[in-house]
Amino acid sequence: PADSEDADTLVMSADLALYAAKSAGKNRVGKYSPALRARARERASALQELGLAIESRQFELYYQPQVRADTGRVEGFEALLRWNHPVRGVLAPRIFIDVAEETGLIVPLGLQVLHMACAEAMTWPDDTYVTVNVSPVQLMSSGFGSAVNDALEASGLSSKRLQLEITETGAVEELAVAELDRLRATGIAIALDDFGTGYSSFESLKKLPLDILKIDRSFITELSEGDSAVVTSVVEVAKALGMQSLAEGVETADQLRLLLTAGCELVQGYYVSRPMPATEVAEYLSATAQSSGGYFHSF
Repeated sequence: PADSEDADTLVMSADLALYAAKSAGKNRVGKYSPALRARARERASALQELGLAIESRQFELYYQPQVRADTGRVEGFEALLRWNHPVRGVLAPRIFIDVAEETGLIVPLGLQVLHMACAEAMTWPDDTYVTVNVSPVQLMSSGFGSAVNDALEASGLSSKRLQLEITETGAVEELAVAELDRLRATGIAIALDDFGTGYSSFESLKKLPLDILKIDRSFITELSEGDSAVVTSVVEVAKALGMQSLAEGVETADQLRLLLTAGCELVQGYYVSRPMPATEVAEYLSATAQSSGGYFHSF
């Protein structure tokens, strides 16, 4: 064979090609190349680093405000994960989250995030919530509901001050719906992220235990006077189902104005504030509470 004459090496090469084909989607054929072995080494290294990072608690949360579109009043903050890598500096989730989900490390990492978010939210005003992102792997893992309750009990945070943000992919499984129902019954709110980019229909949305629909930032970026039909439709769907609508990725005053016209209730994005470390949240809340000219701050 061209790749090697050693049987073990050939089997390993075939496994790498098989993994690459599966990762590319259904009905794909994979052929071994040296690049596959290099990627496998990188992945193994990333996996080891990630495990050590979780163990040594190298992760921290940044918080981005979610405010009322009409008044700018801060309702809560979304917790956004960052990895304080000892060599590469602060890393965003897109660098490591795929490996975490593929390997199952997202479960212990997600547990760490829940405990951090609940504990840090306890230092905020009693009427301010925290939103935590939950991956489909987490949601379907055994003991997820108990893990959420443990984080609340350990921190003392009221369940009414916790929101869990899920994706359309993670929301459609029957087991996930049952788990979300149980959590929601305790007072926890459920938000559906990136609505409009997946496959949820009006009928399927009615079956999901949701409180908030988040409008995907791609629709906000393209928002204009003559092109706001999608946003208006999502807002109307949310209202029809008794949910709140939240637009993410709001970066300009014009976008905010158009969202207000469409009836959107909550907004989040750089026009409101960039994400901030936990140590800056109290100062931000104090500054916005004292502001007399509106709470929105352009970047």
